[in-house]
Amino acid sequence: MGIPGLTGLLKRHAPQSLIRTVAPQYQGQTLAIDVSCPLSRYIYGDDPHPFRHLHGFYLLIKFCERHHIKPIFVFDGTERIIAKQQWEHRRRARNQHKIKESLIFEQSRSTRLASWLTATESEYLSMLTSESIQRLLDQLSGDDDGVGRLKSTAEYMDLQPPPPDNNKEAQQPSWNETLTLGDSALTLKEAKLHVKEHQKALEEKLSTIVKELHETNQYVQDRDRYTKTVRDLSNQEYDLMNTMIRNRLESVHDNLVRLKGQNDRLLTSYAKRSLKVTKDIKRDCYSFLSSLGYPCFVCENHEAEAMCASLVRNGNADGIISEDMDSIVFGDGPLLRYFCTKNKPILHVDPVVARQQLGLTRAEFLDLCILCGTDFGSKIYGIGPNRALELVKQHGSIEEILIHLDPRKYIPEEGFDYLLIRKVFQELPSIPTHPSTDKLSSTPSVNSDTLNNLLQQYQIDPDEIDTQLDIFMHQQNRPSLAETISSPGDSAFGSNPFQQPHSSSHSDTPLFT
Repeated sequence: MGIPGLTGLLKRHAPQSLIRTVAPQYQGQTLAIDVSCPLSRYIYGDDPHPFRHLHGFYLLIKFCERHHIKPIFVFDGTERIIAKQQWEHRRRARNQHKIKESLIFEQSRSTRLASWLTATESEYLSMLTSESIQRLLDQLSGDDDGVGRLKSTAEYMDLQPPPPDNNKEAQQPSWNETLTLGDSALTLKEAKLHVKEHQKALEEKLSTIVKELHETNQYVQDRDRYTKTVRDLSNQEYDLMNTMIRNRLESVHDNLVRLKGQNDRLLTSYAKRSLKVTKDIKRDCYSFLSSLGYPCFVCENHEAEAMCASLVRNGNADGIISEDMDSIVFGDGPLLRYFCTKNKPILHVDPVVARQQLGLTRAEFLDLCILCGTDFGSKIYGIGPNRALELVKQHGSIEEILIHLDPRKYIPEEGFDYLLIRKVFQELPSIPTHPSTDKLSSTPSVNSDTLNNLLQQYQIDPDEIDTQLDIFMHQQNRPSLAETISSPGDSAFGSNPFQQPHSSSHSDTPLFT
């Protein structure tokens, strides 16, 4: 999650701390990578490769190699800090529940929209009577008893068919012509009865859809159960149905197709987000990268981005690759977002410049971020990033802010332990002493047999990787890329993890148990 709203705050109040750059500017540097960020992007991405996580990391290290950048990979361990364990568990449980419920809702919407699309293709839609339309509108509003039926003539006239299109009528065959062109044995009376039967069937079909839509539109407003995107799409669906019934419009078909497209994209998104990055996946990544000669660390009892900051502080790295903005709260090392991301320049975030432009000390900046919200606890209800900046500048610390806050308006949420959160950011983890430490000052190397065996085991084609890199670097070098504006919080996540291989190169040490 990082620090909500911090990027936007810096863009407004400390713009010089945000610089859009490209990879060649980091030539010769060592960069500490918070593995969880690229790993999530690879796992939830659209790459069809059966081992897309390892394919993604191999692409990343070859990208670094081409730019003479040395990566250090830092993994989150199984033992997270207590503050993160408790808060993150509750937050993830809420999010997973919401994603699961939203996925089920979109699955039912998909079925309803398919039925609705069929109904809009009926030639009898424009022939629905005013009585049929009123019944459908009553059902859509939940007024099945007709209590809300239209009273005035003006309202009734709103339900009448639109003025005929003379040109359209000239192109349509008359009843007699229809009978002549069709079944010559069909009488006019039988034809009218035929039409009424189809109108009745269409009304019954629409009635089923409308009743379901009314019911779902009531409970989908539950903010704790469904995402805002699902709620917004439901409002669009409701309004579109209302418009179609009221105006007898076949023309809503195109809008309905677009609505169905949004539904399909949400289905795909929620199906991906309901998945988890497993311990086996992390273990495979560690084994793969370390076997290729790259330094890999597992951060126990703290956060990977905190160890990345520690590597920078100790002079082992020049910057941090991550998507979490809390990386700039742990130390002074620059944060590189969107590193090796297609069609996006790197966003270089400098915490030192940020504090200078905001006019805050390190302690005040930390309190600002705590008020904005972190992964290690809750915040004060009613305080957003801009208000938090005003309060910190005015009072200097959370202790003073709490003294002057109106308790009726600003209420600390459950779990707001700012002293504990401060401690998390102020105490960086030490660098473990093991074989990876020796690799920090050396160039990654691996013998050709080991490399070929790994690439064969995970079905990675080095020629294909080179081709992808050529295309990617061509995109990165486009003049227009430097002008691209990336939205804070953009996600490239997207499908389904896959079968895991049983690698013989796994370490005997249980890193992710």
